[in-house]
Amino acid sequence: MSTFLRSQGALHAKKYIFLQLQKLLLMDPNKRITSEQALQDPYFFEDPLPTADVFAGCTIPYPKREFLTDDDQVQKPVSNMYF
Repeated sequence: MSTFLRSQGALHAKKYIFLQLQKLLLMDPNKRITSEQALQDPYFFEDPLPTADVFAGCTIPYPKREFLTDDDQVQKPVSNMYF
């Protein structure tokens, strides 16, 4: 896994984070750690601490969306197929 992450340029974090991730992704449920065990990892107690709002302080530019109203006419696609 670390080889893949390194190839993607994602190996900037501390090594133990990837060890924790490997423990979470084990296929054998008897060897895989639980979410409660994962949350006890020191990673979750370092600065910056996790917040309820994961996007706190981030601006997220949402594209403008166009909505149809009941007054708008929806054109049905024209089909040349005959059954």
